[in-house]
Amino acid sequence: MKFSDNMKECKIIIMGFGSVGQGIAQAIALKKAMIKDKYGVELKVVAAADTSSSAINQDGLEEMLLIHSKNSEGKLSAYPDYGTDQSGLDVLDAVEYDLLMEATPTNIETAEPALSLTLKAFEQGKDVVTSNKGHLAIKFKEVTKAA
Repeated sequence: MKFSDNMKECKIIIMGFGSVGQGIAQAIALKKAMIKDKYGVELKVVAAADTSSSAINQDGLEEMLLIHSKNSEGKLSAYPDYGTDQSGLDVLDAVEYDLLMEATPTNIETAEPALSLTLKAFEQGKDVVTSNKGHLAIKFKEVTKAA
């Protein structure tokens, strides 16, 4: 994703909120001020989801509060005011976003849930960053054709 001259904010969904997803949230929290200063783009996490719940807010979520909610209660639905029971593909329809950061667990037989999430984001015209190799290894042609 290249920041264009007219892009003022980048709305992000983090799918998968284990170690990798939490690391993404922490990196955004640590670097978003520098990115805004250097590139003029505000990074805004508008949703984060684990296997059974999510936190969704079009105006943005606090990254460190996401991590705290997940670690203290075991689920993102514990996020104050914006926690929900929505998960998976439903989250992609629940909020406007520019970038899907996909960090779900890999099922090496079905390539899910990464495959469906990636394909849906591409269908919606969104950019995708993934930490998974499973869906790329199993369905490489399908994924690259959709991109």
